[in-house]
Amino acid sequence: MFTNNQAGEYPSVLFHRSHRGQLVIGGAMLNRFENEGMEEASQAVPSSGGWRTRFDGGTARTGVQDLPCDLVAMYVEGLIHISGYEGAYDSEVEIEPSCYAVVVFRWMERKDIKPREQTLYLQSHFSFCDRVQHDGVYDMKNAVKVATQKGFQRDLNDRSGFVSRRWHLVGKKNVPGHVRQVLHKTLKTVDQTVDDNFGQGKKFFQLPERRK
Repeated sequence: MFTNNQAGEYPSVLFHRSHRGQLVIGGAMLNRFENEGMEEASQAVPSSGGWRTRFDGGTARTGVQDLPCDLVAMYVEGLIHISGYEGAYDSEVEIEPSCYAVVVFRWMERKDIKPREQTLYLQSHFSFCDRVQHDGVYDMKNAVKVATQKGFQRDLNDRSGFVSRRWHLVGKKNVPGHVRQVLHKTLKTVDQTVDDNFGQGKKFFQLPERRK
């Protein structure tokens, strides 16, 4: 893994599923800090009447929720059958390789109010020689970066030889229907995972009552 994991740049992987020639990964920018110093924002502080964390739904004054924030998912497919022996091999492609991503930017999350959203789709070259490295963290990070800049990212190499995935924005109509369905199914699962596991509320801490 890279050593420059700056807070707010990398998504947390919350969903990772594969089957035959399909792979889907979902994440959320849980490590993004809003209008606070990094050290202060990453600390859970016992305050008057309860705990104050960056996951608790924001400040009491504004009610703006720091999390969940931006969501991202990527989908890769490709299936090849290789047969043969002693240097004589045949290959048959069942599913042509392809790679897509979707990024959802969300603003002004408040309790019981649906946030404003912007959805952007991206595509990347993918072949049977490519790898999705580090659980897709860097691929999704680059997708978010390109979507943020609404532009095109050139290949970037680090000192270890790692190549950043090259994404470019595409229209919704340019994403195959089955790919869009899988991507949005993944986003829904990630969104639900964040809602169920981050924030405040007494429901989680309520233990079942023992029968007398």
